[in-house]
Amino acid sequence: MRTLAHPKTLRRLAAMTAVLLSFAGMASAARVRDLCEVQGARGNMLKGIGIVVGLAGTGDKVQAAAVAQERVLQRMNIKVDNIKDLKTDNSAIVMVTAEIPAFAKEGTRLDIMVDSMYDCESLEGGSLLETHLFGPGEGETVYAVAQGPISVGGFNADASGGGKVRKNHVTAGRIPMGAYVENEVPSTITDGERIVLLIKRPDFSVAN
Repeated sequence: MRTLAHPKTLRRLAAMTAVLLSFAGMASAARVRDLCEVQGARGNMLKGIGIVVGLAGTGDKVQAAAVAQERVLQRMNIKVDNIKDLKTDNSAIVMVTAEIPAFAKEGTRLDIMVDSMYDCESLEGGSLLETHLFGPGEGETVYAVAQGPISVGGFNADASGGGKVRKNHVTAGRIPMGAYVENEVPSTITDGERIVLLIKRPDFSVAN
């Protein structure tokens, strides 16, 4: 013969079940990785100055572009008798940036951003020559080497009546997987005993 539980007992069980279900819902809704970062495990920004070649007359008009071309040719053992013979319209000096993730190993490929620094009209159709990427500050360690054709996601075109049509931003572009990691960035996530978690948006309730 079955014994029925007292109504008060049933209510208490129902309340406890509701509380447990609410905690289970909270646990499934938020993961530690969504709320925190591990101290020492972060990415680092890399930067370098490069030269883009192969432009169709939309490059820099400044003297610095010719000097950059001369230095590139000298590194390749090509002597330039007169710097005025170099045509700057087909090249541009650019800032190259990338983010190297934590624990990236030698040979890992990175996406890079390329931005014009002078009066270049468009980087469309250009290719970045070998560019060394350095870490923050004035360090001399080369962490990655970038090179490749640039994707600008836009265009400049001549329209009827002598006008021009421009779509999107053509003096900045990217090279997907355009750099190789050459040196690992030193990083440590533990002192041998502890791992420190950093809350992304500090708050007492989240910390609790």
